[in-house]
Amino acid sequence: MERIKDILRFIDATHYVLRYGENKVEISQDDLLQEFENGLYFIDYLADFYYVQDIYDSVKSYEFDEEWKVNPELDAEYRTYYSELLFIRYFITNLKDSLKVIEKAENADAIFRKIAEEEKDLLDKFYLDKNINDFLNEQNFTVQGLFIKNNDKTRESIMKILWLDILMSIIINRFRSNYTGSLEDFLFYFKVKLYDTLSYFEYSVTRWIPKRFQNHLYYQHAWWFENQIDKFNFANTIESLSAKNKRKLKCYAVLILQGKKYYSINGIDDSGKFDSIHKVFEQLLQPEYEGVKIFEGVRYYLDDKKEFITYKHFKQEGDKKENRMFTCCERKLFAKMRKEKKFERAKLIVTSPPCEYCSREIHYIQKNYNKILKLIYPQPEHICRHDKIAIEIWDKNN
Repeated sequence: MERIKDILRFIDATHYVLRYGENKVEISQDDLLQEFENGLYFIDYLADFYYVQDIYDSVKSYEFDEEWKVNPELDAEYRTYYSELLFIRYFITNLKDSLKVIEKAENADAIFRKIAEEEKDLLDKFYLDKNINDFLNEQNFTVQGLFIKNNDKTRESIMKILWLDILMSIIINRFRSNYTGSLEDFLFYFKVKLYDTLSYFEYSVTRWIPKRFQNHLYYQHAWWFENQIDKFNFANTIESLSAKNKRKLKCYAVLILQGKKYYSINGIDDSGKFDSIHKVFEQLLQPEYEGVKIFEGVRYYLDDKKEFITYKHFKQEGDKKENRMFTCCERKLFAKMRKEKKFERAKLIVTSPPCEYCSREIHYIQKNYNKILKLIYPQPEHICRHDKIAIEIWDKNN
């Protein structure tokens, strides 16, 4: 079907412009949708990149000498941004996959007409009444439609694009649709909505700058989209239904070492498989930062926190299926410190507390080099709240 080919070309032609400081880089739709061998998405790296860099921008004026805790507003902005990226990725991925199935089906139009007739009352209620809140409450509507499973893949795919059409109507506040005619007619209106929807996506992907700097009307589309994602709990549903638990892994870290700045990412990135993400970050950070990829000197400490093996040993004798032992971004930067023989005034910024593997090496560094490493990361909200309570009680009793 030529109209489907046209929509797929339109989706693939979408590009996004990422910015940091005065630098910018253009990425393709394929870049944005990419999944890496460690199970992380391009969007995971992108969200962590902006979060860490904004933490650095927030604390650099203090030269890291003062105690610093994450700004709750900054933390909320990061979580919102990641929610938008996650929704966008799942929306586009499901749309492309569904269209490709429908394109190959010989009886797609007949199945579409049958589904439209079966779901006529539901579709009429949404598109004609346009009472979104009642519709959502009565139908328990979420993005579960993206996870529809059916033995008939053509039927499954057509049901998904009907759900996607409803999602687009909510996002862009445009409710006209033709589901009573042919599949061809439906896709005509679908593409019109998709044009505006992808524009919203472009604004949202592009615009990580803290809100306090965003007063331009350019961003009003992004705020509308952000509010819709939050209002209807779209991203949380996607995370739950896809069993995605990205927060188990940190994706990006920055090391400031005696005036020089380095960054690293999660993954076994010495084989070219992560080059796309490195190229993006190198262009956004140029010329101030040096990227650090995994190399033979990266260590894995045993549980005694004294003895260790290196990545060189692992490559020679280890099982590649267990390469999680060496993927951490922090330990690549620790190895860089040893390689450069620089151990003073080292500050590391990450997005969450260190994992067990990194904690062992941090313990070794701080014990043997007189606590020369300062680690900066956002504390979970409940810990910050409990710390505040404890300090108030302590002050009253001392």
